[in-house]
Amino acid sequence: MSKPIDLPITESCFICGRSNPYGLKMQFTAKGGEVTATLTPPPVYMGYEGVLHGGIITALLDETMGWAAALAVSRMCMAAEMTVRFRRPVLIGSPITIKGRFVENQRRILIAEGRIIDSEDNVLATATGKFLPISDEKAKQIDREYLIYPEGGKKLFSGNGD
Repeated sequence: MSKPIDLPITESCFICGRSNPYGLKMQFTAKGGEVTATLTPPPVYMGYEGVLHGGIITALLDETMGWAAALAVSRMCMAAEMTVRFRRPVLIGSPITIKGRFVENQRRILIAEGRIIDSEDNVLATATGKFLPISDEKAKQIDREYLIYPEGGKKLFSGNGD
C-alpha cells in the first residue's frame, strides 16, 4: 500500500494558497491514484443561507480532478470542460471530503472524475472533467518558480535538480 504524499501549493492560489487572504488554504494529498482534501466550509463562502456556493463547489472539484490528471501523466493540466452535478446541499460548517481520480487518457485530453462527500459518506456533488496537459517547458517553469513543496517533497514536474 502506497504512502500518501502531500501535494505542493502555490502561495496565491484561491484553493491552496497560504497568503491569499480570501482563499481556502487547503492541503491536497495523493495516494493510490486518488487525490483528496478536506474542508469545513466557513460562512464567508455561503451561497444561500447555510449552503456552500456552487462556484466554490465547482472550484474544489476542478482543483482535485486537475491534480489527479496531472499526477497520472506527470504534467500539470488545465481544465478544458467540466460537468458538475449538485446532488445534495453542501452545508456550511459541516466537514466534507473532496476526491478526484484520473479515468482515461484520450490522446490530448485527459478525463477525470471527482466527488464531494460528507462525514456520513453521502455524495453531495459529482463531476467529470476534461483536462489539457500544459507544455513540458511551462510545467517545469511553474514547478521551479511557483510550487511550494512540503519539507522533503520531490518535485513532480521538473525533477529535483531541474
